[in-house]
Amino acid sequence: MNKRRWLIVLAYLVSGVLLAAVFARLDWDSFWAALAATQASWLVVAVGISVVDMMLRSLRWNIIAGRPLGQYWHFWRATTIGYLGNFIYPLRAGEVIRMAALKRLAGVPTGQAMSSALIDRVTDGCMLAVFLVVVIVIHSADSLDRSAVVGIIAAFALVAAGAALFVARGDRWDPGRLAWLARLPAGLGARLARWYAEALHVAAVFRRPSHLAAVVVLASSAVSADFLLNWSVMYAFGWELPFTAPITVVVFLWAGSALPAAPGYFGVYQVACVLSLSLYGIPASEAVAFSVVLQLLHLGVITAQGGWAALVYGVSLRLRNAQAATADDGP
Repeated sequence: MNKRRWLIVLAYLVSGVLLAAVFARLDWDSFWAALAATQASWLVVAVGISVVDMMLRSLRWNIIAGRPLGQYWHFWRATTIGYLGNFIYPLRAGEVIRMAALKRLAGVPTGQAMSSALIDRVTDGCMLAVFLVVVIVIHSADSLDRSAVVGIIAAFALVAAGAALFVARGDRWDPGRLAWLARLPAGLGARLARWYAEALHVAAVFRRPSHLAAVVVLASSAVSADFLLNWSVMYAFGWELPFTAPITVVVFLWAGSALPAAPGYFGVYQVACVLSLSLYGIPASEAVAFSVVLQLLHLGVITAQGGWAALVYGVSLRLRNAQAATADDGP
């Protein structure tokens, strides 16, 4: 069994253990009562916010990639298809699918699609680090596992530092002069050199203050939409919690998504919601009901958008096809 298959087995195992731990202690009467009392009007609001959130993230990726805004809808389609891929496959394999979709729809070169997608995720990581600190300040570090907090912040700080170094000095390194690239098999060295050159186009975007400011504004707007979406679902359950509550839930969900998990992050959603909402006195059974509604809402919106985009524009959702497309040096 190769490494990837072991990771997939681990992902399903993690989700299975988390789900078992949650549902073994569930008060089913409280769970069904919480679901029955849910107000549909607030869920409609949450669906609208989710749609706007996806549009903001697509525009951010468009700007990061340095492509004309006339290609925005290609980025939106690729984003929704990629998110759908994350619900279909474990280990965030939807990231590969969205790169392949962008390459097919907008003709974006592989290196540019890969580097822009990576930096797009790094911006999410930076927002996580910022609001993780906010959550620690709100609840005090004693409420959270310090080693986990430090590990998450350190991981994203390293990735962000690497991205910043590439933006600042990446054009000073000439991959064509690196002898070890030529020793790689089957033209892989030439492919890596090409991808590097394409990635430099993305780095150049961040040297423009106006583009950098736009990315920061869009990243802040997208995370604000995440908070508002979760707050709307909380109101659907009749909970009048402070705005720090959706911030805390989103941070726990972001942190949990770093774990290897089965498609759709089943188990991760449930444990993240139980732990975060317990800080606000919400019983575990009601928190699980909240997690199920939130997860189904995300799944429904993403399936509707991503499924439509894939069907209408003929984009394959097969992971093997996406991997082949991103490995191909063609446009």
